Amino acid sequence: MADVAAPPLLVKNMNPHPVAPGAKLHLQFDDRPLTIEAGVWNGGDADWRSVQNGIITLPEKKEAYIYAIHTSWKKGNAIYAFFIEVR
Repeated sequence: MADVAAPPLLVKNMNPHPVAPGAKLHLQFDDRPLTIEAGVWNGGDADWRSVQNGIITLPEKKEAYIYAIHTSWKKGNAIYAFFIEVR
């Protein structure tokens, strides 16, 4: 990971992807990370939570969310972001 943009900048040109309340998001990596954390972006940080079995349960409340995903491997770290709208 080198000079990574904040999640809002990573998704700024994206439209939110519509999802159902409480939907399950399944993360899959070809090279499985040692750790995965995910959280809703709030201003300057996310409410990081450990991801078990690559599954994130998305919020129930109908609104737009920016999610941040932090992964780590022996060789380094990566941050991903996605934009959803619970409908």
